[in-house]
Amino acid sequence: MSMKHLIRLSVTAASLALPMLVSAAAVCELNGRPVPCEDLKGPLMALGGFFIVMMVILVVLFALWLWMLIHAASKPIENKAMWIVLMVLVGPIVSIVYYFVVKRKMDKQATAVVPQQPMPPVAPVQ
Repeated sequence: MSMKHLIRLSVTAASLALPMLVSAAAVCELNGRPVPCEDLKGPLMALGGFFIVMMVILVVLFALWLWMLIHAASKPIENKAMWIVLMVLVGPIVSIVYYFVVKRKMDKQATAVVPQQPMPPVAPVQ
């Protein structure tokens, strides 16, 4: 499942849950007293927005964790077992560290090693 699909799925799930929070009853109670539901709409919408933002952040962190775990398992890196065990036990925090310490360095080395082929000689124009 791609990152785009995961984000779409989390936003859809959050947007389906939000109307249930807002329109729970015609008469709302706050601390045992009936209050107009319109008075609670703002805080409930804020709570729903917070929920959506947190879901997006969690999906992004999960995708990063999975991406770095696959990278560590499939590439010839130093201390492979240590990185994999740390990523499985600690999670996204180690994945962020792995990205900056190992993956970016590997990407820079891979682009620096690629030799450019010389241009073929051009025939003189007559």
